[in-house]
Amino acid sequence: MNISKNTQNKIYIAIIAIALIAIIGLTVGYLKERKASIDDSGETTIATMKPKEDKVVVTINTEVIQDGLTNMGILITQEY
Repeated sequence: MNISKNTQNKIYIAIIAIALIAIIGLTVGYLKERKASIDDSGETTIATMKPKEDKVVVTINTEVIQDGLTNMGILITQEY
């Protein structure tokens, strides 16, 4: 595959142009989002706290795990 220097240069310029357009587009989008997040007071809202939820305590009995493992062994043996 023999590509001339002129063609290679055009490809490189096209890639650089696409990258620059993408950078500009992302920058404009970021600035619009940042401007929209500024409150009336002029302060930037970074994050909001979610209300705390009640914690659920889960207890696991070793007998339940052992019973599940023994049943799994039987199922695997029967399938094999």
